[in-house]
Amino acid sequence: MLLVVFLWERACSRWSQGTTFIEKTSVIVEVHHEQGIDMDLSQTLLELEQRLLTAATRGDAREISRFIADDFTEFGASGGGWCKADVAEHLPDQAFIQRTISEFAVKPLSADTALVIYRCHTDINTSLRSSIWRYRDGRWQMVFHQGTFVL
Repeated sequence: MLLVVFLWERACSRWSQGTTFIEKTSVIVEVHHEQGIDMDLSQTLLELEQRLLTAATRGDAREISRFIADDFTEFGASGGGWCKADVAEHLPDQAFIQRTISEFAVKPLSADTALVIYRCHTDINTSLRSSIWRYRDGRWQMVFHQGTFVL
């Protein structure tokens, strides 16, 4: 299967108000590894996704900024779009909601870029989540994230 992902840069501005971000305090994860995927890569990116979803990280703008790239873009399940500054400024103020992850998978896009996909569950809804992670300067950072509610 061929996956083509288009990213573009945009001015750092909030596209909508009333953002709901992925949040959780604990994780139940079902991991699917494709043949040929480096198990260390999959584990590393899973741990990074989990770390971004913890209360400690989400409540700390400086910590959030360590995990997301300067050119980060997000399209949320609510339909809004955000950049790094938006997320770092507003995420710490969001109410914390427990989420669980299932069907976690990694699809390498290049030697230093990978797509992560999974389902995110709360007590009231499920969403499909995708993140693109880039390895640069000795660390992985998220450059793109999208959430889409499952109806």
